[in-house]
Amino acid sequence: MSDLDYFTKYLMDLKRADIEQDFDSDVFAYYGPIGTWALKPFRTALEAMTKNDEQRKERIAIILHTGGGEVEAVERMVEMI
Repeated sequence: MSDLDYFTKYLMDLKRADIEQDFDSDVFAYYGPIGTWALKPFRTALEAMTKNDEQRKERIAIILHTGGGEVEAVERMVEMI
């Protein structure tokens, strides 16, 4: 991993921690188009958040950045959450 990658990850971790504290929640971020191809990795990421129940908060803040996609896939993502 390059120095730029490490620095970017460091800054993202700091911002995530700020959001977690401000909203008293876990944070889940999705960046990209929404399609049926994204459902499995989306579910996998959500399930990974729930593995450590001791540190899990009761709320989740979702950061979403997308240009759009398939309506059916969006509905399934919402159902997963």
